[in-house]
Amino acid sequence: MNHIPDFNCASPWQFGPARKVKPVNRREQIARERELREFITANRFTKKAGFTCLRTPEELARLAKAQGVNATAKEIELAAARGLIAVGS
Repeated sequence: MNHIPDFNCASPWQFGPARKVKPVNRREQIARERELREFITANRFTKKAGFTCLRTPEELARLAKAQGVNATAKEIELAAARGLIAVGS
């Protein structure tokens, strides 16, 4: 006898197993974006050889780790782009 697997048939277009969708906490996202934007704004400039220049996202990520802000270079770059803040390349 052939066994037919059980499928979730709540919708005629849903053929896979039931999945739980975790809703996004928008308030946490907004707070995280604000924290990164403030961090970037406060720490984006550095002095090299007597000149003021922009820090790269990698430098900002190392500085963030030292200050206790958990952020990667890609997150910093994305937050800077969203906030229209210039960072070095």
